[in-house]
Amino acid sequence: MLLYQPSRLQSSVIARHRHARPYATVVLSGRYEEAGDAGRFKVEPGDVLLHRPFSAHLDRISGEVATVLDLPLPLYASFWPAKGRIADPDELVRLSQTDRRSAVEYTLKEFRAVCDDGEDIPDLLAKALAGVEAPAIGGWAEAAGRTREHVSRAFSAVYGVSPARYRSEARARNAWQMIVAGNASLAAVAADAGFADQAHMARAIRSFTGTTPTAWRKWAQRSSSRQEPTGEIAVS
Repeated sequence: MLLYQPSRLQSSVIARHRHARPYATVVLSGRYEEAGDAGRFKVEPGDVLLHRPFSAHLDRISGEVATVLDLPLPLYASFWPAKGRIADPDELVRLSQTDRRSAVEYTLKEFRAVCDDGEDIPDLLAKALAGVEAPAIGGWAEAAGRTREHVSRAFSAVYGVSPARYRSEARARNAWQMIVAGNASLAAVAADAGFADQAHMARAIRSFTGTTPTAWRKWAQRSSSRQEPTGEIAVS
């Protein structure tokens, strides 16, 4: 029995959805487009997409069935570049049939990052909104020579979510990453992530992840003492 079973993605649009745990998607056959929190990517066999905790995306599969293999990631690897390639997907499939740990380790060892930045208005806006210093949408649209309404419609059509929602989720995710990966006080994280105050950040992160910033910081402190990152992100 396969420890990790490849999935077949039929020709369709898979609506935007979120995954709490980090994982890698390895494309074994077919081609499709993914538009999510890390940007928009067109993928083909051998491509690997690394998904961070609490990341969201939609998928457009057209013209043919795509086969993918999803593998859980240790937390540290999910902060690598979002898209890359591995040279031998067949070897990965072989490993996935016998040793789940080896399959994950092989993926990370062979992963080579690929730059795939889109230049369309929705992709440029997504990149801007994902940053810590996300711009006002109206001001960004004006600087790009577009109206806010035009930019918002184009963005929502590609990413399946409004620019304002995309920005608020990115802000919460950036703050969460600062909390679990750093030692700054929660008040300092709130300021650095662009929140009005710590209480505002706490509400956003609890709504986004289901857990408070204080609980996440305690989890991160416990996890830092482990010799090997496990990718486990549940808070008891």
